[in-house]
Amino acid sequence: MTLPILKQIADLHGMPQDQLKALWQEYFGTEPPAYRKGFLVKGLAQRIQELTFGGLAAAHQTKLNALVEDKPVKRRAPEAGTSLLPGTKLVRDWQGVTQCHQRKATVRSDSAIAGTTICHLVYLPCL
Repeated sequence: MTLPILKQIADLHGMPQDQLKALWQEYFGTEPPAYRKGFLVKGLAQRIQELTFGGLAAAHQTKLNALVEDKPVKRRAPEAGTSLLPGTKLVRDWQGVTQCHQRKATVRSDSAIAGTTICHLVYLPCL
């Protein structure tokens, strides 16, 4: 960050709440929320940086808006070679001990937050 931006942000901490609320109105164009001074300082610091260096990329903003509106979010397909198929055996030699693990199943999570594929590895004796 450039020095003037750092000074602006540092100065926020010493301002009275009335002055912070006036800055909020100026930077956001809305009435400030009825929160404590610390919240206003953090929000204003973020806004100053956003106006100086730019905000979120359009793709990230679209995903956030979809999450707020409880819409399904488009996810990228995994890159080739990054997922293990059921039956894949992993062998590891460590300190003279050979360990084998085999992927037995894939489970889909019903959690809207997780929504990811979980890989279960089961210990098997090496043959």
